[in-house]
Amino acid sequence: MRAAAVVEALSERIATRITVLAPGERPRVWPQSLDACTDRWIAEPCDVGVTQTDDVTVDLPATRQRLDGWLQAHADLLAREQQRLAGRFDLVVSDASSLPLEAADSVGIPGVAVANFTWDWIYSELGFSEAAGRAATSYSKATLLLEATPSAPMPAFPRRTSIGLVARKPSMTRPEARTVFGLGDDLSAVLIAFQPAYSASLVLPPPRPHRRYFVPPGWPVPDRSDVVALAAGRAFEDALAAADVVLGKPGYGLIGDVEKAGARFLYAARPGFPENSVLVEHLSARPGTAVVTAAALSDGTWEDILVEMERLERPAAKAADGAQRAAGILARMLAVDSEQRAV
Repeated sequence: MRAAAVVEALSERIATRITVLAPGERPRVWPQSLDACTDRWIAEPCDVGVTQTDDVTVDLPATRQRLDGWLQAHADLLAREQQRLAGRFDLVVSDASSLPLEAADSVGIPGVAVANFTWDWIYSELGFSEAAGRAATSYSKATLLLEATPSAPMPAFPRRTSIGLVARKPSMTRPEARTVFGLGDDLSAVLIAFQPAYSASLVLPPPRPHRRYFVPPGWPVPDRSDVVALAAGRAFEDALAAADVVLGKPGYGLIGDVEKAGARFLYAARPGFPENSVLVEHLSARPGTAVVTAAALSDGTWEDILVEMERLERPAAKAADGAQRAAGILARMLAVDSEQRAV
């Protein structure tokens, strides 16, 4: 999400041709505005990350197994990326993946990370020291880290610039979004910002005439008139613009979107994730924000805290112009006005 927002802002400044390397097919978070300048989508993983059983649980044994394979194959993966980049690209923008940054350095083009966290720190905190060291070595080759807010420790980067909050852009204003989603002034809209895999761990409170729940595509919708499934083509950020309360995990991308929208935020902490403490500390100072236990979500007993959230004044929206700041830095780095560049 961070890199997509930055590249979108960059494309608004200079003519850009883009190749995307990412696991799976194009996700919903990739901006439609970039379709015209996206030459190729390569459905390959750039890194291992961590394996999760759902939105809030890390599978440590499965993660260790994948990391062992990644370490064994690292030299071959690096050679593949070097061959892919050489003579074809002017810039690599990496959303926390380490290996593309080392590959960019080795072929003599800028490699820029856009990140709130990096995997060397995550792996170190989880006890995967060899993987942490390997990732840190690759990160140290980066030309620059564009450090987004809130940020975890990222000591491997020799050069960094803070860009502040990064968030996606809704395609409409809040009043427009409320109209599109059929929400009058008397209705409270609660957006469920979990992936469908988490649905088995979430029980909604009893229906209330004044409230509507919006759930993501693929969510098993109960037989209730107050639950609305978002259409696959409906932008999440538009639904967030219309929402009064957002329920989700404390993730970097969601925090940026919520703070830009000025929505109330009810979140389930993720104690198994190293970045949980960083994000909770950041959220603790934000009005209109509260934590809910996984137990309350799983047995449907979160009505009281939801009512309390609905009564609170909406927090002030934040500028969240980190993507624009980053785009300005990248444009200067490329030192172009209108010449097309491959990213």
